[in-house]
Amino acid sequence: MKTTFSFVVVAVLILGSFYFFLQKPAPTKYQGESLIQIGETEIHVRLADTSAEHRQGLSGTKDLADGEGMLFVYDEPAKQGFWMKDMNYSIDIIWIDEKNTVIGIERDVSPNTFPLVFSSPGEVKYVLEVPAGFSARSNIEIGEILNFRHR
Repeated sequence: MKTTFSFVVVAVLILGSFYFFLQKPAPTKYQGESLIQIGETEIHVRLADTSAEHRQGLSGTKDLADGEGMLFVYDEPAKQGFWMKDMNYSIDIIWIDEKNTVIGIERDVSPNTFPLVFSSPGEVKYVLEVPAGFSARSNIEIGEILNFRHR
């Protein structure tokens, strides 16, 4: 009986170790929060890189400080659509393709626009949400390049 119990404990420990060490973490630039740069502007972003985080987005949050945003990261480039469901403030939506190039900007999108869907002008790999007016104040324009910064 003791031998069987010991065998089970050892097997669980070995399998648990394999599971733990074989987990592939997300690339560092996609974990938690990050610092990005578009042109000369640095932005502290919360990353949304899972389906659940994509669905939730900034919905229900009270506000977003200047210089902060949410960066939606997709596995593959595709057309994306965003709406303002459960939003409490206006935002700018910045569409970024797989080459990290800004390909479109929706400025001053109000919560009152719900249920209207804002669609990317082409396939995107990233979508950046920032406070309304931030892209204009920071001179973010189409053609700018997104760079991931290291802290």
